Amino acid sequence: MIMTRNKQENKHTSTNYSNEFWGMPLKDIYKQLATSTQGLTEQQVAEQLQKFGKNMLQDTYRRTMLQVLISQFNNPFIFLLLGATIISLFMSDVIEAAVILVIILINGCVGFLQEYKAEHALIMLQKYILSTTHVIRNGRLMEVDSRLLVPGDIVNLNLGDVVAADMRLIFSKNLTMNEASLTGESMPVEKEGRDVLLEEISIHNMPHIVFTGTWVSSGLGQGVVIATGMQTYWGSIAHTLNVAKSVSEFQQQIKKFGLFIMKIAVCMTLFVLVVNALWGKPILESAMFAIAIAIGITPELLPLIATLTLSQGALRMAKKKVIVKKLSSIEILGNMDILCCDKTGTLTEGVLVLQHYVDSKGQENDALLDYGIVCSSIEVNQVKEKYANPIDHAILEFAVAHNRIKNLDSYAALDKDEFDFTRRRMSCIIQHNKQKFLVVKGAPDSIIPLCSADGNNDSPLNDEQRNALLAKVEKYEQEGYRVIALALKETSTAQAREADEKDLVLLGFFLFLDAPKKTVKESLAQLSRLGVELKVISGDSPVVTNKICSEVGVVVHDNKIITGNDLELAPDQVAMYAKKYNVFARITPNQKVALLESLKEEHVVGFLGDGINDAPALSVANVGISVNSAVDIAKNVADIVLIKKSLHVLVEGVIEGRGSFVNVTKYILTTLGCTFGNMVSLTISSMFLPFIPMLPVQVLLTNFMSDISCMAIASDNVDQDFLIKPEKWDLSFINHFMIVFGLIGSCADLVLLGVLYYWWHPAYEVFRSAWFIENCLTAIFTIFAVRTHKFFWQSKPSKSLLVTSLIVSIVVCVLPYTFIGQKYFYLVPLSTSLILFIGSILIAYCIVLEVVKRIFYKKFNNVK
Repeated sequence: MIMTRNKQENKHTSTNYSNEFWGMPLKDIYKQLATSTQGLTEQQVAEQLQKFGKNMLQDTYRRTMLQVLISQFNNPFIFLLLGATIISLFMSDVIEAAVILVIILINGCVGFLQEYKAEHALIMLQKYILSTTHVIRNGRLMEVDSRLLVPGDIVNLNLGDVVAADMRLIFSKNLTMNEASLTGESMPVEKEGRDVLLEEISIHNMPHIVFTGTWVSSGLGQGVVIATGMQTYWGSIAHTLNVAKSVSEFQQQIKKFGLFIMKIAVCMTLFVLVVNALWGKPILESAMFAIAIAIGITPELLPLIATLTLSQGALRMAKKKVIVKKLSSIEILGNMDILCCDKTGTLTEGVLVLQHYVDSKGQENDALLDYGIVCSSIEVNQVKEKYANPIDHAILEFAVAHNRIKNLDSYAALDKDEFDFTRRRMSCIIQHNKQKFLVVKGAPDSIIPLCSADGNNDSPLNDEQRNALLAKVEKYEQEGYRVIALALKETSTAQAREADEKDLVLLGFFLFLDAPKKTVKESLAQLSRLGVELKVISGDSPVVTNKICSEVGVVVHDNKIITGNDLELAPDQVAMYAKKYNVFARITPNQKVALLESLKEEHVVGFLGDGINDAPALSVANVGISVNSAVDIAKNVADIVLIKKSLHVLVEGVIEGRGSFVNVTKYILTTLGCTFGNMVSLTISSMFLPFIPMLPVQVLLTNFMSDISCMAIASDNVDQDFLIKPEKWDLSFINHFMIVFGLIGSCADLVLLGVLYYWWHPAYEVFRSAWFIENCLTAIFTIFAVRTHKFFWQSKPSKSLLVTSLIVSIVVCVLPYTFIGQKYFYLVPLSTSLILFIGSILIAYCIVLEVVKRIFYKKFNNVK
């Protein structure tokens, strides 16, 4: 039986998609895939892998080598150069045409090698982020790499799991799926493991199928894999989903900036063309010169430099255990000025250890521990949780360490109602000695109000006694314990339901400790020095949160911790609370989102989280940060994944992000200083010189030499004073820099041109050769001046920048004396006196540049 979807049923794709298993009874699926509830054997898995391949989607975003290569030549300036080539051929200047083509090819190949290397490096980083799935094979539950799933595998689905392959449900318990990645609808969709009639099936009515890319928002389930990789529904529409990568604000700003410079370049080029025409210079020669100017003064390398800088930053971050999922996140992380995080695993070690299990009188209670162990290890219909819950994990660890598991043969778990973050508790049905009990475990302030009796007191509980119990819990929390309550009642039902969670008998409390991290104080101090404010947003109680904050040195603003109740009672005050206070407790996932939305209005906000309840906040933050041990959905929505959950590791990432931003800025400022200066000097020189001051091939060669030097900026060292605070685009600063430093460069050019023309009276070839050398060297000197606020000799450049600049300088100075320079670029040797004159101009340029730089940066408050 094959069900074919009508193309109107999903707006994402116009191609039909079918899967024969959608309408097939479960028993027939087992038969066709040669599987069962015990799963596949290892031999069957190997055969299926050979047949279907790995469970991987083709990367529709990754460009092939050919696409990257073609992109280097797909821009308007290349077309202008090709036009210049045609003009040269028309003028019978075959050598010049050939030189232009060679420059096009060399520039394109260099760009291709760098950009392809950058893209490949980012893809290689993804191997550090491991996605696993819990599978039953050979009758045993095991954790496997999601890429090794095959049709016929039996997979367990738990809260927060991202589905790695299309599955037909076998069993479900209160299972709902978030299918927003496929449908765009954020409301959870209920799922159940039952056979569905073929005529009832449509892509919007698939209660028995879970799809790749969706995630478990509540409950649990078990399914049999029916499709993997490109055979999944997601694979069928992958080519139409997000065909192009989303463009970040950083990339948008770079693109806008590049377009702005291009417009100025076009205007100035047209002006130069008109001036040359009015001065009676040859039209074709003037057109060639104008085209060359357009190429020479445009920062066409800006996108490539940004990509190179960020990709190299991503590689350095990977060595420090920070994995970047998209390059633009590096810049955002560097500019982050507020970091929001939970206390668990960030301020603390993140490992809960069960210390005590006590009744209301503080005495150890074995029955409490037994019921707690069964609740934590419950298995429903052969579907085991993967124990991501640290509370359950701690109880089970204690039970194993104290050999308590073997005492539980008389207990049987029948059903379970999963924990959720609204009611903050879970419940299960446990049979013990032929009696059934509803056992409820969770936050004390959620459990105690539901209790009508205390296991140590035969009389009913009244409000005064409940308050006394809550006061006892608060005392435990003041001592640093995380407290979980457990209560039960006898029942006749076999199903755990929230409606039955009432009239309970309190058995007692589990007391856990999560020790503060020893390194957290220094990490917090580093964040503070970097200008990053920490806000703790915890789901734990205010007392425990306050205790941990005091131990690690987080000063609570106004000595007031804002709770979820505060936000509920005053929803219109959320923005005020978010901005004024720094510690929040008993916060729900929706309240985390509200706090982050308020902070984002004025700040660049990062959020560090690893739980299911953190997923909404991770997606809302300017930069979402998770850890490799996080639940699947947290890693999926995060922009950056830490291999180790540590504020120290995050500090390293912030520093690297700022360094990447600074190096991109260096290129922009260097290009602006040289570009504006060239525009002014070329425009003015065109007005008083009776000849073209530099041939088109010479302009292009100058541009090429500058580009080679600028590429090394991507790996340059960054001074510490650039890293002390978040940096943002300051267009006013950039505009002033362009004018001031552009005019300095223009003055150096005009001094050379004026003296040469009115005093030296050299031949045209000598004039052009002198300006070529001066122009190239001033561009290189500008890089070393702009890269630091200090005097250039006080800041150590990277080895690659130093070596590249030295090689380019030598090539520029030697080229006029070579056959290639003379034959193909029309350069000629210079006299010793002219070389000394150029050297004196360069020395004066450097001195003026350094003096003006110090004054300029102090005026704009960029230097303390």
